[in-house]
Amino acid sequence: MKSFKIITLLLVAILLQAKDINIENSYALIANDTLSPIMEYSFSSTKVRGLKNDELGMFSKPRLYAKDRFAYFVSTYAEMEGFYEEFGNTPTLNFVYDEEAEIRYKSKKYLSLSYTMYMYEGGAHGNWFTKHWIIDRKSGEVLDFEDIFFAGCEDKLHELNNIALQQSFPDEDIEDILFDIDYPVSKDIYMLDKGIVFQYDPYEIAAYVFGSIEIFVSWEKLNPYLKFNN
Repeated sequence: MKSFKIITLLLVAILLQAKDINIENSYALIANDTLSPIMEYSFSSTKVRGLKNDELGMFSKPRLYAKDRFAYFVSTYAEMEGFYEEFGNTPTLNFVYDEEAEIRYKSKKYLSLSYTMYMYEGGAHGNWFTKHWIIDRKSGEVLDFEDIFFAGCEDKLHELNNIALQQSFPDEDIEDILFDIDYPVSKDIYMLDKGIVFQYDPYEIAAYVFGSIEIFVSWEKLNPYLKFNN
């Protein structure tokens, strides 16, 4: 029993170790041309040790992750050279990629990790998306939506989402905001001290003008549908 406790404490300690990483880089579409359009890349992360999911390289191996991502964006951006030769220099050729990985919440049992990707690739405006992971600090494993909520409770969660969303827009009817009042409950969630946030990307359930929609529901309201005692 004593050795088991020591191993558990070591696992938690590993997941506590963190280091902030900030990287910026750029690439000129046309070499040796001072008027060349530019692709700008930025990356920020908090390095977290002890994670077991390969998808979380932006946290576990942030420098290698950023290096590979910049190389990928360079190869993608280089394909715009033909467009430049045909149409010349335009502001829409100045691409931007910004990645941010951060710890949103931590307790003795769980970590909430967040990754946001913003991109501008021409057009009227850029766009972004966000993804979250809830980590069991004892095992280092990612908890899926199904690990947290009982099966078959989506309708109840949808009701709670609608109530909280309406409270966020007290002067409007949410049916006028949403594309469809029967939107699916987001499985992109993260924990906070007092509850869970259900996150929706721009255009996912409402127009771009509303940005990312985050719906907070308290533990008290969620407790009947949770597989664990928060």
